[in-house]
This record gives sequence, C-alpha cells and structure tokens, in this order.
Amino acid sequence: MVDTLRLREIFQDNKQDETMENNLELYFTKSEIENQLKQSKQELEKITTELEIYKKNVQKYKTLEIIDRAYETLSDISKNGIINIFKNANCTEDLLICIGDYEKLKMLWEYIVYLYLNNRKEADELAQFFDILFDKYTKIYSQYKRIEVSIGIEFDTDEHIRVGTSNGFEIKEVKFNGIKNIRNNKFIQKSLVIVG
Repeated sequence: MVDTLRLREIFQDNKQDETMENNLELYFTKSEIENQLKQSKQELEKITTELEIYKKNVQKYKTLEIIDRAYETLSDISKNGIINIFKNANCTEDLLICIGDYEKLKMLWEYIVYLYLNNRKEADELAQFFDILFDKYTKIYSQYKRIEVSIGIEFDTDEHIRVGTSNGFEIKEVKFNGIKNIRNNKFIQKSLVIVG
C-alpha cells in the first residue's frame, strides 16, 4: 500500500517547488520590467534633451526655411533674375549671405521696379520675395524700414514712382513699398503706386 503520509509530503514538496518557481518567475519578470522601465526613462530623458536642442535650432534655422520656401515657389524666370543679381546665388545659404549686402538688395529692388514699369508678371512674386529678404536685413540694419503709403493720398514725385499711364494724382494702389532711412528720415527708394 502506498503511504498516504509520504504522498502528502511529496505533494507538498511539489506544491512548494511550484510556488517557489512561480515566485522566482515573478521576481525575474518584475526585475525585467524594472530594467525596461529604467531604460525607458533614460531614453525619455535623452529624447527630451534632443527635443530641447531641436527647439532651439528651429529658431536658428527658421529664417533659412522661410527664404527657402519662398525661393522654391518662384518661377524659373524670377529665379534666373535673382541668380543674375546675386551672382549665381542659387540656394538658400547663398541668398542669406547676399542679403547682408545692401547693394545687392538695392539691385533686386531696382530690378523689381523695372519689372513693374514694364508690366511684367514676375514683379509681384519678386516683390513678395524681396519683402522676406528685406525683413531679415532689417533685423541687423534697423535704420531702414519700408514706407507705408496710404490709399487716397496725393501722388508726390519725391516719394512715389507712377506705374502705368494714368495721369491722375490720387493713389489708388501701392504696388511696391519704398525704403526709408529712419535715422535721417531720407527716402532711399520711392514707393511704386498706381494713380487714378
């Protein structure tokens, strides 16, 4: 006959072994989870640090991105005009360097005036592009600003250039704002306007 007491002992030992095994398994699972949590926290810290660096750099490179987007939307004719003015500057970095040279900006301004006076469609897109470049230029050279011209005021040859053939004296539309030195209040470039 089988000794029931002995069977009970074996069963208890097996049960304890099983419980121990389960406890051991839980311990290792807990340990693995703690390690994964520790690694995840470290990775989160690293990503957070990288994100902060990225946020700082976004501000640095935002100007490049704005100029690049604006440049890429220009027609080929307008891009060629810019390349001729800025001496083969055909990428954003080159353009950024060139806008520090007022003479180059002045040449672009004069080219845009020429386009407006000759009724060329590229004038509007280049005027918008000029506005972006000039805005960046004035961050460093704050003595220059664009001239605000009000619709309905009288045309003045000292401040305006007439676009079109109308001989009226009232400004109906501003095509391209001029430039003024605010330190000496001198007009550097006149505004282009349509009169009626």
